[in-house]
Amino acid sequence: MIDSAPDSSSEPSPSTPPPPGPIVHIDFPAGGLVANPATTVYGWIAVDGNGALERLSLVNGRGTSVPLETHARLDVERIMPGKTSTGFNGWIDIRTAADGPWHVRYEQDGATHDAECSLVADAAEAQSFAIIKAQKLERVRGLLRCPFCRTKLSDDGKVVRCASGHAFPVLPDAFDFLDDDTRKRVGAVTTSNVSAHGYDGQLLELIAQSDGPILDVGAGLRPAYRNDVINVEIVPYPTTDVIGASEYLPFADESFDLVISVAVLEHVRDPFAAARELQRVLKPGGRVFAAVPFLQPYHAYPDHYYNMTSGGLRNLFANLEVESLEVPQSGGPIFTLTWILQAWRAALSPETASAFDNMRVSDLAVDPMLLVDQPFVRELPTQTNVQLASLNVLVGRKPRARRALS
Repeated sequence: MIDSAPDSSSEPSPSTPPPPGPIVHIDFPAGGLVANPATTVYGWIAVDGNGALERLSLVNGRGTSVPLETHARLDVERIMPGKTSTGFNGWIDIRTAADGPWHVRYEQDGATHDAECSLVADAAEAQSFAIIKAQKLERVRGLLRCPFCRTKLSDDGKVVRCASGHAFPVLPDAFDFLDDDTRKRVGAVTTSNVSAHGYDGQLLELIAQSDGPILDVGAGLRPAYRNDVINVEIVPYPTTDVIGASEYLPFADESFDLVISVAVLEHVRDPFAAARELQRVLKPGGRVFAAVPFLQPYHAYPDHYYNMTSGGLRNLFANLEVESLEVPQSGGPIFTLTWILQAWRAALSPETASAFDNMRVSDLAVDPMLLVDQPFVRELPTQTNVQLASLNVLVGRKPRARRALS
């Protein structure tokens, strides 16, 4: 999630019968005013007719489309009798929001319709974001190096290139070092998944203590765009400053006072190469902040390769002096337990889920072989078994050598 969901105060209240035609209401952001670089949009739509509402999106006059997910809104159903309604959510960046006006597009009974909505960008915040972005990219220029030969780059404003001939485009709001060849090497593919997380108190304290440049590798979609942190991502989010791979960082040696890697190394094909890069660009005396899951279920952004024990994480950074290696409050066993139970329950039929709800902890704290034939175990689909698996098994065959032609 990028922003907090609206509370019950945003619920519509019944009054006079709803007017004919489509009605769109934006619960969040308040007043439909987008003020953050990236903002989650929550709302609802109610229309005439009984056909289901499908394929919702935000659209503008220039053909830009922002996909929306749908969810039930019982509160809207209660006060909109005779209409078909659904809740929706998605995210939009402030620059895109400024390119309105916006409509909610939906399909009903095979026909496509548009409905007006009150979504606009805060002009002052949009201008401020553009200024901060431009200033930061100018500072980034001096730190850039070729990710392959590590040499300095020439810059004509449109392309940066090294003496060996490697060339990379300069986009309006990011430097792009993720060419097709690098994408194949690291397994970077287009994904609709959105990774977004904030900084916890410990990390905010480290940021405050840092004197020099700060690098966030695999930053995701930043809820707030900081002037003092350079964001690297394989996805061109609006808050991304440098598009690149963790295994091939396009920065000079010993450039950063603090390097951040939160929930990234499990998604990297070669975490050892990524860890070496994080340390290479770190100044002497600088710090790495690395957070990696151990017992978290499978989650792909766009894929999930490795979980780690504390010993495994320590081994990745064997050359560092460890100041602390601990389990934060936000990563304790309760987060593992609730994640597994919620994903498990969501995959069950309503009848089996109801029986699952009535089980006690003591019913589950037994020899697992006593439970393998129970409905709540047998009913899990393959996708959920993969997500929550205790272990995986691979059987592989080495290709036979080809015989030389005589």
